[in-house]
Amino acid sequence: MDPLSALTQLKSQYNEPSFVQKEDYYKLYWRMYLQNENLIADIENVAKQNYKDLKKIYNLEDYYEHHLIP
Repeated sequence: MDPLSALTQLKSQYNEPSFVQKEDYYKLYWRMYLQNENLIADIENVAKQNYKDLKKIYNLEDYYEHHLIP
């Protein structure tokens, strides 16, 4: 499939969102922004915890390899 026909097919499947005059899009933007910031912070916390856990695992493996096995 050539790129132009793929683009045409995607355009036919895409429906533009309707604009609602009474909706406060500025408020929605900042709400979504803060949700994303919170998600990023949560992901960073999980990554830090994973790193700490991996260090513990490495230390345990290192201990068993060098102290318990002759």
